[in-house]
Amino acid sequence: MMTSKTLLHVINSLGVGGAEVLLANTISLLPSCKHVVVTLAPGGDLLETLQPKLEAYYCLDALAVRAWPKGISGLRSIIRKHQPALVHTHLQFAGIVGRLACTRKTPLFYTLHSPYGVDAFATNRFALMMERLVARPYHHLIGVSKLVLDEYRSFVPRSGSGDVVYNTVSKDFFDQGLLRSKSDYSAGLPLKCVSVGSLKRAKNYLFSLMAFLQLRDLPVTLDIYGAGGDEASLKLFIESASLHNVRLMGKTDQIHNLLPQYDLYLISSSYEGFGIAPLEAMAAGLPVLVSDIPVFREVIGSAALYFDLNNENSLANTLRNIMDGTVSLKGLSAAGREQAIRVAHPKHYIESLLGVYEKYL
Repeated sequence: MMTSKTLLHVINSLGVGGAEVLLANTISLLPSCKHVVVTLAPGGDLLETLQPKLEAYYCLDALAVRAWPKGISGLRSIIRKHQPALVHTHLQFAGIVGRLACTRKTPLFYTLHSPYGVDAFATNRFALMMERLVARPYHHLIGVSKLVLDEYRSFVPRSGSGDVVYNTVSKDFFDQGLLRSKSDYSAGLPLKCVSVGSLKRAKNYLFSLMAFLQLRDLPVTLDIYGAGGDEASLKLFIESASLHNVRLMGKTDQIHNLLPQYDLYLISSSYEGFGIAPLEAMAAGLPVLVSDIPVFREVIGSAALYFDLNNENSLANTLRNIMDGTVSLKGLSAAGREQAIRVAHPKHYIESLLGVYEKYL
């Protein structure tokens, strides 16, 4: 059992992102363990709330490649000081530093949060070279989806054991779902859509904007919550195209309270490692309409409506069909919530994670 053991977590930073939120949730769900967190970069929005739950926190200031030797040495010193039962790394740079710092006698787990083939290796041969260089058959890979794990092992075959532990959704979203068990939307009414996620290439927001360009004369709106590098270009497109039915809402830490204001969750991602945002919407009782990509088929299954990224009219046509009653949202709220419980409930997540830890310790 993991009770009272020291777990050492290594991650790039504590900014708000899928990997960082997963780490924070894991620490909250294992209060009987002692947690040491090591980051490669300083600061982050999650540090203030997370630090009181920690045995210790360290920043190696080693996110840049040239600083990795200093980071590896610093992490080895921290491991010697705390003697953790295991080291668990998240994200690529932290994974590289962690694997180089750990000897064989320290169990190392490495969570893969995204499909590296398209997220890193396709444009960065150095990234692939480093993954192959630091991989060891005695390391333990954890994929947030089967797709992510299988893809990584196709590039880095001698990388250790492999297990899938699906991401988890915060209890706040499931609590909202108790208050909303079915879709309130009826054909002919205005349709209020919401998207949540970083404003970056993988989220493919431009596809959604092009669909809403076709729908400017209909009572359908889209609010997008999030921030990121694509914010300026998306804002320019919205303004230049006079997209009065789309708004960029910025970042918020209250999305679980905001989701019930909407009729439909929408995401047009071109790829994902897991896709936590649609699962959060499903847990909160919102019907979801998602791009037809393999990972959504894996984790969401039949509990959603899908549109085709290869057909520029697919999303707009689906929204029209929902509004005129040709496509019904009836039953999607309940089905989505049930799927979210099966895949991403905190209880199931922590049981799966502990099962993987104990299998190899």
